[in-house]
Amino acid sequence: MSRRKIKLLAIAPSESIQSQLYEIVSSMDQVDMDAYVGNLYSGVEIVQQRSSIDYDAILSRGETASMIKKVTPIPVIEFPLSFYDVLHAMKLADNFNEPYAIVGFTPVTNSAHLLRDLLQLDLDIHTLFTLEEAVPLMERLKNKGYRLIVSGMGIDSIARRNGLNSILITTGRESLTSAIDQAVRLCTTLAQVREKEEFLRGLLEQSDHEMLVFNKEKELIFSSLKTIKKDLAVSIASRRLQNIQQADSTIVKANNGMIITVREKNVEIADCPFTIFYFSQQKKPYNSPKNEIRVFSRGEAVDTFLYHYLELSSSGYDASQSLQQIILSPYPVMILGENGAGKEQIAATIYTQGKYQNHPYVVIDFELATDKTWTYLLNHVNSPINSQEITLYFRNIEKLTAAKTDKLKSVLYDTGLCRRNRVILSYTTMPGEKMPSHILNLVNQLSCLTIRMVPLRERSNEIQALASLYISTVNIDLAKQIIGFTPQAMALIESYQWPGNLTQFKRVITQLVTNAASSYIQEESVKRMLESENSNLASSSALSSVLNLNKPLEDIQRDIVKAVLSETGGNQSQAAARLGICRTTLWRIMNK
Repeated sequence: MSRRKIKLLAIAPSESIQSQLYEIVSSMDQVDMDAYVGNLYSGVEIVQQRSSIDYDAILSRGETASMIKKVTPIPVIEFPLSFYDVLHAMKLADNFNEPYAIVGFTPVTNSAHLLRDLLQLDLDIHTLFTLEEAVPLMERLKNKGYRLIVSGMGIDSIARRNGLNSILITTGRESLTSAIDQAVRLCTTLAQVREKEEFLRGLLEQSDHEMLVFNKEKELIFSSLKTIKKDLAVSIASRRLQNIQQADSTIVKANNGMIITVREKNVEIADCPFTIFYFSQQKKPYNSPKNEIRVFSRGEAVDTFLYHYLELSSSGYDASQSLQQIILSPYPVMILGENGAGKEQIAATIYTQGKYQNHPYVVIDFELATDKTWTYLLNHVNSPINSQEITLYFRNIEKLTAAKTDKLKSVLYDTGLCRRNRVILSYTTMPGEKMPSHILNLVNQLSCLTIRMVPLRERSNEIQALASLYISTVNIDLAKQIIGFTPQAMALIESYQWPGNLTQFKRVITQLVTNAASSYIQEESVKRMLESENSNLASSSALSSVLNLNKPLEDIQRDIVKAVLSETGGNQSQAAARLGICRTTLWRIMNK
């Protein structure tokens, strides 16, 4: 079925742009365009006068486009104002050999501000928020001795009426073509969506199930999910589309205490094949501990652990094999490292790229575990230890007593858990600490591959690159355009010890970007931030987070030594002096 032509209305700022628009669409068989010359209020009036015509989209520029958006439900595509358009007008103004001001609405002045910062120019830039502000501003500029401004269409005529010369910022042909192409893509997509919605509504209106519908390219084209998490449902459907599962139905345990039943049906409508997945769910008869044992799908693991995570380079960890070799290996993995050094992200990477990436990811956190958790883990029928073909991540095993560590080792070894599943463990170390004997025995008994996370203070050569990547990520979140640090500010960043490693580094960079008032983060801002970090470290004792009086005395002593070592940056002599013991005694406590 052939679609009707796309009908566009263009409000051009000048007759020359109007002519260019007609010339561009003359070679587009699928487009009809009505182009009129108008700016600001006259542009809005044109749109209102032609409201009875069924246009698919409207094209305009700058503040005129913003005003049109307020009076019509039709999609409005803006002619993009490129840096080159603004720079071209600035270069023309330079030929006058006298100072000039740049006046415009935010699309113009935002570009001008960035060009000023990048090129280190001395420019007088004025942002208008309403057209009524233009006349008094022209008077002020004349009183300051200006005879020339650079501005957009509409403002230039006001300047001339008030005795100022004006260089007009024009829109290049590439920008016009780009806007028309964008409008065509948008209108084509909207037409396709309307056709699909009409078809699917008729197909599915009688069904009481929640469902997903895929086309022959295995692309999701419809979802009626309401109570079931979409990423989990899509993961199940994708596996079945890849013929990983062949049964007529499947049952999947979700992480919200529910059991999901899935039924698959293939249909053909107008010679087009579709696959429909019907989902229903019911509560599980028993819920596992919610905080200590958490279950993630692959999508949830990416969002929780890898969102904004900048993948560590090979210098971010020490291992006898490459990370890819470890991911492909069936052996258990022990991840060692300080707090914030990236253990959670490495574990999630092993899962999301591993053999069981389409199966559940179960995280068991012994830092939060209670005796009830331990009993459930070892004895309950729904314990993840009884599962197969999943990824199990035992986090913070340093929080277990030696006796519980030995019990865990026996369970993992005697039940064949490591052969049925992918097992990952993590141990949080203090600076200079060696693995206790009971942890070393577990590593040896299970034939664990080991990964040691390198603390950030040992990766000073990567600080600048990591900072740039984090700045780029935060810029996207905050819609900012921070370029980086001044050399003096970067020197402070590189020389800091980062006791909280990547976690602290990311938080500090995020705060600095949030507070930054210019394109470069200044030395004084970094100095204040790092002084605050040092003050927080000095005022908060590590003992409050590591001391657990429910442990045996031997383990409590080791926790105290770890905390003092952390506060002294791993200096054993200082730690021993603070504790009133000799270095030999300190070493003996740490290695029991």
